[in-house]
Amino acid sequence: MSDASTEPRGGGPGSGLRSRLGAGLVVARSAAARLSRSRRLRAFLPAIAVGLCAALVGVAVLTAGGELTTVAEQPHEAVSGFPGADVTPDPPPAAGVTPATITPTPTPTPTPVAGDPGSGSGAGAGAGGTVLTGGAPTRLTFGMHVSQIDEGAWPSVSVGTFRIWNADSTWGALEPSPGQWNFARLDARVEMARARGASVLLVLSHPPGWASSRPDLQGYNGSPAPPRDVAEWRNYVATVAARYAGRIEAYEIWNEPNLAQFFVGSPQQLGELTRVAAEAINANDSQALVVSAGFSARTGGAESYFREYVASGIASAIDVVGIHIYPYPGSGPESMVGLAQRFRSIASSAGLSGKPMWNTEIGYGRTPDYLVSETAAASLVLRTYLVLPAAGLVRNYWYMWDDREFIGLYMVGSDRRSPTGAAYRFAEAQQWLAGAQVERCSDGSGAWVCTLQHADGPSVTIAWSLSGEVSVPVPAGATIAYAFGGDSSGATAGAAYSVGTTPVLFAPGPLPSLG
Repeated sequence: MSDASTEPRGGGPGSGLRSRLGAGLVVARSAAARLSRSRRLRAFLPAIAVGLCAALVGVAVLTAGGELTTVAEQPHEAVSGFPGADVTPDPPPAAGVTPATITPTPTPTPTPVAGDPGSGSGAGAGAGGTVLTGGAPTRLTFGMHVSQIDEGAWPSVSVGTFRIWNADSTWGALEPSPGQWNFARLDARVEMARARGASVLLVLSHPPGWASSRPDLQGYNGSPAPPRDVAEWRNYVATVAARYAGRIEAYEIWNEPNLAQFFVGSPQQLGELTRVAAEAINANDSQALVVSAGFSARTGGAESYFREYVASGIASAIDVVGIHIYPYPGSGPESMVGLAQRFRSIASSAGLSGKPMWNTEIGYGRTPDYLVSETAAASLVLRTYLVLPAAGLVRNYWYMWDDREFIGLYMVGSDRRSPTGAAYRFAEAQQWLAGAQVERCSDGSGAWVCTLQHADGPSVTIAWSLSGEVSVPVPAGATIAYAFGGDSSGATAGAAYSVGTTPVLFAPGPLPSLG
C-alpha cells in the first residue's frame, strides 16, 4: 500500500496467531516441472532484494455466529518469527469457532549442524566452536524491502534486488473480479526497481475471495486459503509471468505458509500449488527463477511443516529454497547459523541439496525493553551480510528500509527518508564484502574471525566479538586495521589487537575503496 498504516508489515516479523482456520480445497493434478539449465545456473548468482515486505494488518476468521471478524494487528514484539517470542502451533479449531491467541513459548537455541555440498558453505564444530567455509557476497547479496515506495521512498543506497510482497501485489489485488486485472501499481514498482538496476522478486499468493476455497477468510488483500480451483491459480500465475517476462527475475510461491494468517492449507496443498506455479512460470518466462515458499523459520512447528512441504515433490519444480530468519532480540546473525543449517539439511534430504538458499526476509526487531542502538546497528549490518552468506544464505533481503514502528534497527529517520548511520553502513558493507570469497569464518577464542579473498585484491581478515573487548592476533602480512564505520590505524603482524563488537578489517596495506 502507499502508506504505512495499511502496508502489511512482513511475514517474518508479523508472525503470530499460530492457529488453524480449517483445511482448504484439496488440490488434484500433479505434474512436476523440469527446470531449464539456464535457470539453474542463474539461481546460483547471489542477489539482493529490495522489496516490499508486509505488515500484520490481520486475517479474517469466521466467528460462531457466521460473521467475519478481523484479528487485530499484533505488535511484532508479541508475535512469533520476530525477536521476542515464538509460538507452538495448535490443532485446528472446530468449524465456526474463533481461534484463541496462543501463549508464546520460547524456541530452543539452534545448534549448528554440518553443511551439505549444495549449501555453498560447510559448517561444523571446530576447536573453538562454529566453522563456516564458503560464501561469495556480491552486490546482489544485499536485499531490501520498502513500504512507502509509492511516495518515492526508494533507498538512498545501492541495492541489487527488490522483494515485492504487499497488499497491492497479491492475486486478490491484481484480479479482484474474474478477468478484471489491475497492474498499474505493480507495473510502477517493477519499473522503479529496474530503473535503479535492481532485480525483482515477486511473491505469488492470496487468491481473491471469488477464487478462494474459503471466501469467508480475508486478509492481505486476498484470502489465506488455497484457491478453489487449481486451474484458476494456474491462469493467475501464467498471466503475471507472461506480462513481466524478462522484467521480474524470480517468483516466490507464498509468504510464510506455516503461519495461519498467511496460509491455512496443508504442506501437500502448498506443494501442488508450487508445482503448478512452476509449470506456468516456465511456460511463459523460461529465464525466471522459482523460489519455494519462504518459511518463518523460528516459529514452533516450522521445521516439521517445511519437511512435509519439501517432501511433497517440489524438487524438480523450484530453483531456490526460501527461508525467513529473524535473530532473537539482543543477538546477531551468528545465533541463526544453526537454524539455517538445519533447514538446509532438511531440504537436502528431500533432493534439494543442489539448490541455493535465499533468506528472503531478515531483520532485527524491537521489544518494549529492547531497541537496537546505533553502534550495534552498524555492527549487525556488516555481520549479517558476512556470516549468513558464509552459512549458505546467498541472498538476504533486509526487512525493511523505511519501517520504524515494528523494526528495531532503523535505516531511516523519523521522516522515513533521511538515512541513518545504519543505512550508510549498509553501503559500506558492500564495499567491504562485494566480490570477495569467504574462505573461512570461525568463532574461536571469544571472537569471530573471517578471512576473505577478493578476486582483484588482497586477502583480508575481519574480526569482532559478540560482547566486550577481545584480543586477537594481527594476521600475517597485515599492516593496517580499518574499523567498520570508523578510522584506520597501523597494525603489526603477530601482535595482539583488541576488537569489540564493531568489526575490524585487517589488510596488508591501504585499500583505496575503504579510504
